[in-house]
Amino acid sequence: MSAPNNDESHPSAHAEPSSAMPLMLDFSNSISLDFPMQILGWQAFECFRTQGDMLALEMAIRSWRFQEVASLTNLAMALHVRFQSVGECCNFEEANGLWRLANVLILDDWPEKPSRLSNLATLIISQFEQSGRFEDLEEAIDLWTCAAKLASDDHENKPGLLNNLGSALCTQFQQFGNISDLEKAITLQSCVVDLRPDGHPGKPRWLVNLAISLER
Repeated sequence: MSAPNNDESHPSAHAEPSSAMPLMLDFSNSISLDFPMQILGWQAFECFRTQGDMLALEMAIRSWRFQEVASLTNLAMALHVRFQSVGECCNFEEANGLWRLANVLILDDWPEKPSRLSNLATLIISQFEQSGRFEDLEEAIDLWTCAAKLASDDHENKPGLLNNLGSALCTQFQQFGNISDLEKAITLQSCVVDLRPDGHPGKPRWLVNLAISLER
């Protein structure tokens, strides 16, 4: 997702949007609709029906679950792009609902789960920008926390997930002045820096983020 690679803190409620705000969604891991997966699902289900093979039933469920998640995710992405293009709130609300449903269906052991959770968090943060509802900020933090826990250290989006979570915690610190939020953000931003080698193009930006947090 583009979101994990954006920096720094989210805007406070009713504030002007910050250029550091991670508002872009992660299209890099959009799920391809694989027609053979549908066939595999039916074949496995027929095997269960005729032979009573429970493993075949599990394979059918997993195959069809993948297809359903793919459809919901891709439709949510398209609706959000249309919302960004024409500003129709109904597109945003429908995309939000579809993403939530997809995240219910997707299994925790699927490698794309962290990116899906992060995309939903990005939508909710943009909702926080519009509404100023702190419940939205808290939900986004919870989602990025879950995404970061699910992503292994070698997951390609792990630094971005930690960076987004740190940015959201900085925003929460700015709103409520809870020093523990700032301390957590600094720890996360330090991890982001450590996860990338010195030659990585994003490392200077993340070092700047860390420096800003340390000066707060």
